[in-house]
Amino acid sequence: MERMTIVELERVTRPLWGTVERVQELFGVPPALTRRMAYDGKIRQAKLGDAKQATRVYRLADVEEWLESLADNFDMQESEA
Repeated sequence: MERMTIVELERVTRPLWGTVERVQELFGVPPALTRRMAYDGKIRQAKLGDAKQATRVYRLADVEEWLESLADNFDMQESEA
């Protein structure tokens, strides 16, 4: 059996969905930005219940993909300069 790196292990054990607090803890994305990305349709969200104050959770893989796209865009801008 091959040994996994910490990054690979983290991807395997990371939950699929998380609250804005979990998104901030894992990726450093502020809660307001997480909510805005969900509102804009850049990441998926789910509301747990029908109440106005029901907890919302966000798909962590979507947040990770969004961050990767930022990094890719940054790399492209750097290479053009």
